[in-house]
Amino acid sequence: MANLVFNPTGGQWVNNEKPGGAVFFVGGGTVASKGIGASNTNNGLTPEKPLSTIDKGITKCVSGRGDTVVVLPGEVTITSAVAIAKDDVTLTGFTVTGPKSRNPTILTLATGTDLEMVSIDAANVIFENMTIKNTASAGDSFWIDVGDTTASPGTILRNLFIDCEGGESTGNQIRIGDGTTVSDYCLIDGCVLYDYDDVGITVSNASEGCVIRNCDIYDNVSANNGLTGISIAADHTIVEDCYVKISAASASAFCINLTATAQDVEIRDTHCIAFGAGAHGIHYVASATGCCTNVYVTANALADAVDFATAVTGLSGVIGWASAPADGTISELINPNVA
Repeated sequence: MANLVFNPTGGQWVNNEKPGGAVFFVGGGTVASKGIGASNTNNGLTPEKPLSTIDKGITKCVSGRGDTVVVLPGEVTITSAVAIAKDDVTLTGFTVTGPKSRNPTILTLATGTDLEMVSIDAANVIFENMTIKNTASAGDSFWIDVGDTTASPGTILRNLFIDCEGGESTGNQIRIGDGTTVSDYCLIDGCVLYDYDDVGITVSNASEGCVIRNCDIYDNVSANNGLTGISIAADHTIVEDCYVKISAASASAFCINLTATAQDVEIRDTHCIAFGAGAHGIHYVASATGCCTNVYVTANALADAVDFATAVTGLSGVIGWASAPADGTISELINPNVA
């Protein structure tokens, strides 16, 4: 977590998480401090003289040095993707609000155009402590795209509140890797995907060892119903301490979906709710493998709690309920030993 302090001896700001790097500030659109407005002619080294664009802050960073770009509170409007292509760069909001919280630093899209909002193509990048909004009316670009063109291992997405309400009906929020570009050991931690509209998080094939932790992913806030909360195609992915809810009434709707290439996936300490008729809590495509521990699933029908056609171990760790049992009586409980 970025830990920003002012060093009066050196007369500069330091991120104690990466003390060897420089810190650059970007204006967030709020009233200028001491009458000095944000401008790319400023050096950006203090909150009193911030830069005016995130891109300018990233331009000033040196790859591998551990530099930090800090966006001050307010709403920053972008017209194209914020591209991070330098190793060991942190992009953060000034205020640390903690996991699963809205942040006063807001990144929003300028128009209804379908665009990536943040693209990460470098190693050990951290993107954290922001609220993200996109009101595009259509399109399927990933709002946060990690490793689309360049291997981006060790990326951390932390404490992001991704507000999809009023956004596109086919939007995809986070993607790790593109299926061939390797983006191993990435972490998504303490994030909220609020009213996501198609696929919330995708971990693509070849991006092994990724962790999705302490995230809330839920839809049905507005008209669009998300189809898949988490889609996993990579090996050794871990999903833990998450809450995933879908409301689409479709046999192609899944809280967590493991595709054929996903191997040794661990799902633990997680709640899945599949309200829509036919939707599944956890779905294993044929040849996917994994295990579940202390996983709770509520589905419309008992058979939809876990759906699999593969070698699955650890299903005794799944406890499921049917919200609409066939006999119309009280909710039915799946036998955890016969899942």
